[in-house]
Amino acid sequence: MRELLNELKNGDGNEGSESAADTTPPRSLFNVDVSLFDFDVPYEIECECDDPEQAKLMLEEMLRSKGNPFSYSKLSKFTVFRSGKLPEF
Repeated sequence: MRELLNELKNGDGNEGSESAADTTPPRSLFNVDVSLFDFDVPYEIECECDDPEQAKLMLEEMLRSKGNPFSYSKLSKFTVFRSGKLPEF
């Protein structure tokens, strides 16, 4: 999972660059939230971009190619916490 998180954080593995004219850090496309429940540790990946459908396809392909099972959230984190288990997918 760490390798996948690094890919999401860094894109192609490069940190990005700054020039004297542009001092704004590169914008991260994906945000990974980790919930530390007593019963499991789910990861939630959020994407903010101009073409969310393309990003969704890219992310799904990356997860599948690395053998990471995934599903789309149907319950809030609070609901999952209260139930004491992750939903089936």
